Amino acid sequence: MQREKELRLLKHRQEELQDEISTFEDQLATTETELKEAEILRESIQQQDNKLGSELSLKSAEFSAYSTRWNISNAVWSKLLMT
Repeated sequence: MQREKELRLLKHRQEELQDEISTFEDQLATTETELKEAEILRESIQQQDNKLGSELSLKSAEFSAYSTRWNISNAVWSKLLMT
């Protein structure tokens, strides 16, 4: 009789542990999915950052060229006005 009771308790505990394992496996699957989604988002943000960095470099170069032309133009006008 005592052994049957112990066996029932062990069987019950085994079922509880199997439920816990199932819950952890579900949590793991959810976490893996969220991680994949976060990685996709990170890659998208990285691509946007790279694109903006390239655009910024281009605008900076354009501004530099404009600034150089402006300085040359001012220097030429200054020389012309002095003569």
